[in-house]
Order: sequence, then structure tokens, then C-alpha cells
Amino acid sequence: MGHDALARATPARADDAWLHRSIELWLPLATDANERYDWGYGGHDIERLIIVALPDLERADSSDAARAVLWFCHRRQHSAGAGR
Repeated sequence: MGHDALARATPARADDAWLHRSIELWLPLATDANERYDWGYGGHDIERLIIVALPDLERADSSDAARAVLWFCHRRQHSAGAGR
């Protein structure tokens, strides 16, 4: 993911330490969703999904809501990739 895309996908306070902590926080849930729904993402792709989803993940008030955010972002990325 390029620097411009990362800047658009994360809040203004997205310093390296905050981003690293955020990825670590959401990685187990994103990895589980990747395996459960057979998305086929590798490690970097899961991290990219988390980064794109971060603004909405921060507002999720349950693990089900967070899964829905990840699902939506997965579908959006998949749809964007299919149109190329």
C-alpha cells in the first residue's frame, strides 16, 4: 500500500507505533475471518485489509460488528481488484 493510500485510510495520529499496535490488536480477528471465510490472504494482505478497515474498526462496538467491517472491506477490495 502506498503512503498516500495509507494516509487516507488511517487517522491523522497514525504514527508508526500506533499503527503497529492497531495491526496487532485486530490481527487475530482478521486472521480468523480470513480462514473462516476462505479469503486466501497472506500476511501482508491481512495487514493491508486491517489498515484499510481501521477507521471503521475503531467504531465497532462488538466483535460481530468488527467482522462485518472486515467483510465489507474485503468485498470492496475484491470488487476493485476484479475491475482491473
